[in-house]
Amino acid sequence: MKYTQSLIYLFFCLFSVNASLAHEVAHNPISANGSWSNKSGSTLNIKRSKNNVLSGTFTPTQSVHKPCIGVPVPITGFINGNGISISMNFETCGSPNTVSLLGKIDGKNMHIMLLEQSGDNYRWNDKTIASDILIKN
Repeated sequence: MKYTQSLIYLFFCLFSVNASLAHEVAHNPISANGSWSNKSGSTLNIKRSKNNVLSGTFTPTQSVHKPCIGVPVPITGFINGNGISISMNFETCGSPNTVSLLGKIDGKNMHIMLLEQSGDNYRWNDKTIASDILIKN
């Protein structure tokens, strides 16, 4: 009997916690909106639409292609829960580079994996994979 009571109590506690978390996520969705920056000072400005599509700009403070430093480039992306994906290209500053970010938002931190492909119109010359943390300003 005590074992059954313990299981019922455990089930009730777990159900209450899950219901509380589900209510929190439904009423307080993860906010990607705003300005984010990394340790090197690059900034990511995000606007989230009602259908979870992201738009905004990314302004790098470092780049192999020097004319892109300090130039905001447009981004597009999507958020699903705390998962986030963003894509951008650097054509606006004369670079053939394309960057994809994939990660998750954890409070005021965005943990990302970055894939950068560079090349010309005919072939990919280089691929870079890195990780970073952006902090909400």
